[in-house]
Amino acid sequence: MDRKQGRPTATIILSVILLTFTCLSCGFSPEAMFIGLKQAKVPIYLPELEPTTSTQDYKVALNLGLALTDALACVYNEDQAASPRYTGMVYDYAKKLRVPDPILQKLAGINAAMDQGYWQKVIQLSEDFGGLVIGQFQDTDKKDYANLTLMACEVEGLYITAKSVNNQFTPESAKLLRRIYFVKNLEEDLKALPVDIKAKKEIKAIMAALPGINQIINRHKEYTYTQSDAQELIKICEPLRQTLMKD
Repeated sequence: MDRKQGRPTATIILSVILLTFTCLSCGFSPEAMFIGLKQAKVPIYLPELEPTTSTQDYKVALNLGLALTDALACVYNEDQAASPRYTGMVYDYAKKLRVPDPILQKLAGINAAMDQGYWQKVIQLSEDFGGLVIGQFQDTDKKDYANLTLMACEVEGLYITAKSVNNQFTPESAKLLRRIYFVKNLEEDLKALPVDIKAKKEIKAIMAALPGINQIINRHKEYTYTQSDAQELIKICEPLRQTLMKD
């Protein structure tokens, strides 16, 4: 796969994420990460997310990525109570980025599947929906939206990983901290952005955080990750996501 509504259900995230990342070992996949946490019997941490009031497209695209990943966490937690808050933000941001109504209307089927508890069907429908959203960005003059959304997905996914591992540390879950291509993938996405967007404080914050992140997540294969590694990652990711989120 490529690395690259009306307030409905929580899995719309998956759509974007599954299209975005290839596999757990080659890059960073929030979906694969959530599966890994479930297999390690570690509860998936759900971050607080305050909605942005920004009308700047680049900022909305970043917040779409955060909301998509948090909504995905709701799906894997099967948390129907929390889902509307996050999917509501996803819908609002997609609408602000002018995702066409015919695409947004396809979320009705996701809603119905979630209401009936058909989680696997929700996942599949979400993949289809995400493909339409990202494809619509990439096929128009909105390619930068796709990059920004996916970068924020990765940052938020890494933060959720670190928080989940720290909250219930096990040797098995600690292995999820190793992400040898995470920084390389983000650097490629950053390089593709136009100069004016690279000058934004949020993008500069991502660039500044990458060396510290890489030092933790790209250790040699024989290294045994510790709880301190998770905590150090949280110290980097927490202020970074706040910068992405705040107006």
